[in-house]
Amino acid sequence: MREIPLKVLIVDPDSSAAEALQNAFRDIKIVLSVKHVYSLDKMISAITSEDINTIFIDPVSLGVDKTSSNIFRIRKTNSGIVFVLYYDSKKQKEKEPFFYSGERERFHHYFFLDKTTPGTEFMNKVLMTVTACQGDLSRILTQEKVSRLRSELASIQENSSNESAAVPVNILREIQDQLGALENEIKSYKAKGSGS
Repeated sequence: MREIPLKVLIVDPDSSAAEALQNAFRDIKIVLSVKHVYSLDKMISAITSEDINTIFIDPVSLGVDKTSSNIFRIRKTNSGIVFVLYYDSKKQKEKEPFFYSGERERFHHYFFLDKTTPGTEFMNKVLMTVTACQGDLSRILTQEKVSRLRSELASIQENSSNESAAVPVNILREIQDQLGALENEIKSYKAKGSGS
C-alpha cells in the first residue's frame, strides 16, 4: 500500500473531543494537516477552499439527517475524500436509535472511531483508522488513474485507426500493461476488504 499523507478536517461541535483527536494526530507523521470546524456549513467552506482528503465527523452531535445528506452529496461530487464517523456510541444509541436506517445503511461500511475509547487504546484505534483511510485513498487514487489510462488508451486507439496518426504498437502495449497492473492492484485491495 502507498503511504498517502492525510489532510484531515474534524467536523465536531465538541471542542474537547476534537482536541483529543488533534493531539493523537500530532504523533502520526503521515498526517500532514489537521483543521477543526464546528458546523456543516464550515465543513463545506473548508472542502471548497482547502486540500482535504479525510474528514472525521460527528453525525450524532451535528444531526444525523442533515449530516448524512451532506456526506452522501460530497461522496458523489468528490470521491477523493474519505469519511470517518467520529462519535460517542452510547449517545448514538440513546439519541439516534435509527442511525443506520434507510440510506444511512451505508454507514455500516464507513470507518468508525468511538470518542469514548479510553487512553492508549484510543491512540491505537486512531492509528488503525489512519491506516484504513490510507488504504481507501490508495484505492481511490488508483481507480482515478485507471480511468485516465482507459480514456488515454481509447483516444490513442481511435486516433491510430486514422491513417494520419499511427501510434507504435509498443506504446499501446505499455499503456495496456499499466492498466492491467493497476486493475490487479484494485482487485487485490477489494479482496482484502475496504472501508468507507
